Amino acid sequence: MSMSMILYGGSPALGEPIPTCSQLQQRNLDERAHFIATSPPRVSKPKADGSKAKKTPWEMASGSGMTYSSAHSTVPGASGTSTYTSNKLSDTYLHQTGLGGTSAQRNGLNQEIRESKSPEHAAAKQKAGALCDEYVHPGGGKGAHAECKIFNELTNAVTKGTLRGGKVLLSIDWRSQGKDGIEYSGMPCSDCYKMLCHAANECGIDIHICDYKNEPVVMRKTDCDKAGGHRRLAKLVDGRPTGGRMDVPPGVPPRRIFIA
Repeated sequence: MSMSMILYGGSPALGEPIPTCSQLQQRNLDERAHFIATSPPRVSKPKADGSKAKKTPWEMASGSGMTYSSAHSTVPGASGTSTYTSNKLSDTYLHQTGLGGTSAQRNGLNQEIRESKSPEHAAAKQKAGALCDEYVHPGGGKGAHAECKIFNELTNAVTKGTLRGGKVLLSIDWRSQGKDGIEYSGMPCSDCYKMLCHAANECGIDIHICDYKNEPVVMRKTDCDKAGGHRRLAKLVDGRPTGGRMDVPPGVPPRRIFIA
C-alpha cells in the first residue's frame, strides 16, 4: 500500500515528529518497490528499424531513468511530507489527486518566452509560474522532474507569490545509466538545482539535501552564483563530484567498488 501523504496547505498534528533523512530515503525505496511489484511489468520491444524503443515506466523504475524524491516542508502555509517521481504513471501509484502541479507548470516554457519582457508573454508566464513569483521551468517537461513537482505543489498550496521562508528537506533517489552500470545519486539534476537555487535565494527557503550518509547537507545560497556550485554540492551529497554516490541505497547490491 502506498505510504505517501500530502499535508500541504495544512499543519501537521501537534508534536508530529519531523522525518529524518533515513525515513525519507525509506519512503523512496518503499514506493519504488511498490510500483515495481504492482505495476504491469511491460518491457519495451525493439523498433522496426532495429533501434531501441523508449523504456517503459516499469523498466525505468527497475533499472535506470526514474527518480523518486521525498520532501518534508515547514514553509508557512505549505507544511507536510510528500513523495513524487519523474514519471506520470508512477505518480498515480502515489497520489489519488495531485499531479505535481498544473500542466503548464510541469511543461514549462522555452527560453525565449521565459526571458521575454513583452506583455504578450505575461499571461503564459503567470500561468506556468511557480515558487514565490513567476519562476518558470525550462520547456520540454523539465517542470515534471520529481523535485520540481514537489515545489509546484508547495507553490499551489499557498497563494501564488507567497511561498516564502521555512525549510525543505529533500531525499533524492536518482538512478541513471553509467558506463559501469547504474549510478545512484542523491543529487538534483542541473535544471532542478537552478530551481532550488531560486527557491533559496529569491524565496528565502532553507534547502537541505540528504547525503549518502543520510545526513542533511545545507545547499549554500552563495554557491548558486558560482560555476562550480553544482559540483561542490555533489561532492557533499554523493561523496564525490561525479559518478554517483559513494555507496548505494540499502538493499541494492553494489555494482562496483567505490574508492574515496
